[in-house]
Amino acid sequence: MKFTKTALVFAFALGFLGITNTMSKAQSLSDLDGNAFLLHPKTGQFLGNVSSDRYDRDSICNPYGTYGSQYQRISIWNQYGDYGSPYSNYSAYNSRANNPPLIYLANGQPLAVISTSENWKRVIHPGALFGVICGNR
Repeated sequence: MKFTKTALVFAFALGFLGITNTMSKAQSLSDLDGNAFLLHPKTGQFLGNVSSDRYDRDSICNPYGTYGSQYQRISIWNQYGDYGSPYSNYSAYNSRANNPPLIYLANGQPLAVISTSENWKRVIHPGALFGVICGNR
């Protein structure tokens, strides 16, 4: 089912701001597929498209691509890189990071922080994002 941008924004707002039902949040995460991207606001580094397409070179789910590989320097899945390390201040996997990556809607509107910390107002855990969008790759 295709969503209009207004319906998409409304669905995301419900899923991340008010609904506590796990299924609703999972559904909202799956709605991001092909409709969002990751970017680090402080460095300006593009970190990939939120897309389940394993053949899309810019997808966070492409294990051989720049943004989906656990070995690429700018992938959030690289535990030794700036954006995936448990120690980097720019990382989605550092619960104490002051500058984690953000997820943006396709229209450029920021949606949430990608982080393992629950201290942010609107946050998506990177493992949840990976599990819902990428599934078992």
